[in-house]
Amino acid sequence: MAQENSSSSKINKTDRKGRKTGWWQYYHANSTTVATEGTYIKGMRDGEWKEYTKDGKLQQVGFFKEDKFSGTWKYFDANGKVVNERSYKDGKLDGENRSYSPDGNLLKVTVFKGGNEVKK
Repeated sequence: MAQENSSSSKINKTDRKGRKTGWWQYYHANSTTVATEGTYIKGMRDGEWKEYTKDGKLQQVGFFKEDKFSGTWKYFDANGKVVNERSYKDGKLDGENRSYSPDGNLLKVTVFKGGNEVKK
């Protein structure tokens, strides 16, 4: 599990109520490599968040709104190529979910509405 590192005075802060606020970074266990980073507002993830592999490569990036998945999330392979794009609304899959081959060709499109797959 990722661990918090509060070595910088500008990150990993809490407000007067003890809720996480502002920019936060979590590190891979026993490492100085960032595992996850993003912004909290009133203790909830809000805004862009990124997750990295143990060797520091971007693994996924997307947005949260009030601690729920929101908008488009992109997932990357070890070479940094997009392998999947997922659309979310209110924390549920909503819209097109696109899967790509390692060479970038579109393999499959699945449509979701409110977290449920829409059958064609």
